[in-house]
Amino acid sequence: MKKNNWIKVLIIWALYVGLHFTHKYIPCGLTQLFGCPEETIFHHMKMAYLAYSLVSIIEFFILKPHYRESFISSRILSVILISYFSFMLWFFVPVVIGPIHTEWFEIVYSNLILAFSLSAVVYIETFTEKISFNKTIMRVLTLLYLIILTVFVVSTFSPPEMDVFSPLEHAQ
Repeated sequence: MKKNNWIKVLIIWALYVGLHFTHKYIPCGLTQLFGCPEETIFHHMKMAYLAYSLVSIIEFFILKPHYRESFISSRILSVILISYFSFMLWFFVPVVIGPIHTEWFEIVYSNLILAFSLSAVVYIETFTEKISFNKTIMRVLTLLYLIILTVFVVSTFSPPEMDVFSPLEHAQ
């Protein structure tokens, strides 16, 4: 990866860590929305999504890319991927080795997951920003981005009673 990409990874990582502690030190509705009010995988996915989104928006205004559409579509795809990558990678050790029982290991492991996920997505982005997505794909990506944003915002204040590993129980 290029030096600029490593800088981007570090900036997103720093913003993510900053968001992580905002609610702890300034507890209010706004910091609950952007921060980590509970140590859940969901809130960590949300912070990665938001940190990557914010850095991408700032990057757009700083770089003022002449390839606007492919820049925007590649960043939307990257934001979608960072949430999914971090979610799936989190489960790798518990699935392969077993439960994580120590706090220090969980913190180190979480940061390794974030570093790997960010590096992978930023690297993929260097290729996707060269692609000219058609309008249909751009609409689909935008819709997915907005759906995920809605889920993060609404679920922060009103989490659904749903577990990703438990069978869905239907009302009788």
